[in-house]
Amino acid sequence: MALNLMKLTLKNVSNILHVRIVPEYGEPNDDESVNREAYENNANIQLELECLRELEEVQVLINKLGFEDSFTAEEFVLYDDSEVTTEMISDYEILKAVQPNNQEKEEIEEKPLPIITHNKVIEYYDKVILYLQRQEKNYGSNDEDIKFIKKLKKEALRERFYSTKQINLDNFVNVIE
Repeated sequence: MALNLMKLTLKNVSNILHVRIVPEYGEPNDDESVNREAYENNANIQLELECLRELEEVQVLINKLGFEDSFTAEEFVLYDDSEVTTEMISDYEILKAVQPNNQEKEEIEEKPLPIITHNKVIEYYDKVILYLQRQEKNYGSNDEDIKFIKKLKKEALRERFYSTKQINLDNFVNVIE
């Protein structure tokens, strides 16, 4: 009976102090609670450290971009939260943002290389051959280099001959028609 009275007194005191001295069945004791809290705190600290590492990696990448008006990794990550979106963007706008800028390619393609005739090429080959023959000592060019350029000149002469034959043939056909 004294044992029951003592348990009842302890239970009443613990209820008054809102502290349970004797854990009820199925409830963790204080050591388990402390361990669980320490484990949760440790997990939270690890998550925060991982987040900081990722922010550092993002900051390194941002710094590599070399912007004059740079921004922090936190600003980069939180940018979407600060951006107010009220409407959906169209498929065209998405494609326009994702696809490379074709205008730059068109500008590059608009400047075609100048047309160089066979006669000009042959003239330039003659000048290069003459130059190499005169500067043989300075550049250390040998006969093989000059022979190679002469071979290229011969190829240009052949192409000029074939193109003049084709022009004559085209003119002949046009006269008959």
